[in-house]
Amino acid sequence: MTERPLVAIYADESCLGNGKDGDNPGAAGALLEFRQPDGTVVRRDLWTSEPATTNNRMALRSVIDSFAALGRKGTHFRVQFTSDSRYLVDGMTDWVHGWSRKGWTRSGGPIENLALWFDALEAARPHAVSWRWVRGHNGHAQNEYANHLAASGYQVNLLCSIERPYKSARTPVFLRFLLTRFKTIHWFGFHQDVRVRVVPRINNRTTPDAVATISTWWQMAYAITQLSAAKGVAINLIQGYELWKGQAERVHASYSLPVCHVVIARYLQDVVEQHSGSKPIHIPNAIDLQQFTITTPLAARPASVIMLYSEEEHKGSVYGLAALEELKRLFPALEATLFSVYARPRHIPAWIAFVQRPANLSELYNRHTIFMSPSLGEGWALPPAEAMACGCAVVCTDIGGHWDYGIQEKTALLVPARDPGALVMAVSKLLTDPVFRTTLSTAALEHIRQFDWQRSTRQLIQLFQDNR
Repeated sequence: MTERPLVAIYADESCLGNGKDGDNPGAAGALLEFRQPDGTVVRRDLWTSEPATTNNRMALRSVIDSFAALGRKGTHFRVQFTSDSRYLVDGMTDWVHGWSRKGWTRSGGPIENLALWFDALEAARPHAVSWRWVRGHNGHAQNEYANHLAASGYQVNLLCSIERPYKSARTPVFLRFLLTRFKTIHWFGFHQDVRVRVVPRINNRTTPDAVATISTWWQMAYAITQLSAAKGVAINLIQGYELWKGQAERVHASYSLPVCHVVIARYLQDVVEQHSGSKPIHIPNAIDLQQFTITTPLAARPASVIMLYSEEEHKGSVYGLAALEELKRLFPALEATLFSVYARPRHIPAWIAFVQRPANLSELYNRHTIFMSPSLGEGWALPPAEAMACGCAVVCTDIGGHWDYGIQEKTALLVPARDPGALVMAVSKLLTDPVFRTTLSTAALEHIRQFDWQRSTRQLIQLFQDNR
């Protein structure tokens, strides 16, 4: 049976004066992305508005209008629908099933926006949809640096630009700006001295004078080249090989822009040097070593495997699940846990524990002896590093995003990507040789301690000072 083509939808909504008396105007916008067989990505922006509405109504409208934009009847897709509306995602993954069983009633009174719920369900019905709620960029380097720089006495302004060079959009910039400027940004637990604001574009008027201005995406590297010297040293912080959305020639050309290029991983140094002829500065990514630490002795943990589960193909979860199934056959007493931002899919076997949005990830790592990462590509993967700091022995794929801390048979077991059999062999080795497993995890624990946010922040501050 031919697999359905995949479409990614990223939706957002806003309502000015949401919940207040009177008519409160609002709107919703969405970006639809579809990768064609030749690898090119087709994008479509859409927006809709109402003169008197609520955030919840506009979240449902984003579903209805997005699926209507997918095209003619009879065309069925796999859809990853991403939204920051808990009302929408919890409703589609949980509430509607209970309401349906109760004849579309609920004990707390009438169901709000019932007609729109019906329309949203009908619009999504022909497709295989996974619903994803996002708080934002927890663990992303730019947000961690913002906090640590603020703690070091710097005034940090985090600017979220609506307009990006080489990104086309049907919705005018001013309208997208109005949709987002009044929203509370829930991306991250920022330091109190970090100022976060939405701007229509990056230019000398919207960007404060500073000792440094840092771009965190290749398109914005082009924008900061146009800033005056008063904005400080221009730094392009490269956090991955950013070809996911196409435009490879422009991505590669951005590595030669007249700015200071900084990479978070060693393999990215090689990528940038290959395409620019110059070696960028390496300031390694890091983890919170105060949060991720051993709280449960290794000897007290059961023989068990923990893995991040994701619907995103590059995370390789399908290969990890295949490996876990075979490992369970070989080791019937084996315990396994998946953690994820997604709700538990129906195809996950009942014997595998599933934790959605764990409140204490460090405690979860501390319940297990082995962490498995089947990812196909990463900038600098955080979960394996966090698990190392919590005492887990790590089995991970042999990709650049694991190389800074994953050293074969010294700090981790590295296996080829897309190879469930290799994952099975590596995990089996750790399960059957507890002495080697302890030796590996002990060495990894010592090695991972160098990847500390305070250390990386000091390197970044030194870069500011060297370029005054």
